[in-house]
This record gives sequence, C-alpha cells and structure tokens, in this order.
Amino acid sequence: MDTLQIAQSIKQHLIDLAVNDQLPLDMNGLDIAPIEDILKREDSKTAFGFDVNDVLQQAEDDEIEITEQEAQAVISYMRYKGDVSIGISWETVSYFIGRVVEDRIKE
Repeated sequence: MDTLQIAQSIKQHLIDLAVNDQLPLDMNGLDIAPIEDILKREDSKTAFGFDVNDVLQQAEDDEIEITEQEAQAVISYMRYKGDVSIGISWETVSYFIGRVVEDRIKE
C-alpha cells in the first residue's frame, strides 16, 4: 500500500467514524491537514488512474511531442472534463492531448 492509499484509507475511516457519530465532526481537534495535503498533492498528479508518465507515453505513441507541463494539463483536463459515464480510455487520453496541443497552437 502506497502513501496515497494509506492517506485515503485513514481519511475515509475518520469520516466514517464521524458520520456514524463515533467521532465528532471536528475530529476532537485531530489535525488531519497532513493527510489532506498528501491527498491534494497526489490527486493533482492523476486522473482516473492515469498519470503524467502515461500521458507522455501516449503522446509518444501518437507521435505528438508534449512537455511534462502539457502532460499535467492533460491530467487536469481529464480530471475536470472527463466523463466517466462514457468511459475513460487511452482514446480519452489521446483526445485530451489533442486539446492541449490545440491550446498551444492558439497561443
């Protein structure tokens, strides 16, 4: 289990305890900020199980050159514009790579 999974598990357990009235919502002054920081930091690096390295590899497979910063933009696009009701796939990654490249061309 990696750090992100541990942080998610701890946070969910604390929330479950609070929801079931086994722990006050203020967590009795428990500082969960470090857990939140880990979750925010790690969450910003992935979307639907895809990370920056996946995006960079897909761009290479699609014969498109993008920077690591553009790959992170693809992750952001996917996180906020991806539609899980129609599914997230490598084609989705390619689509959002195209969106980022279009943005670059417009600039």
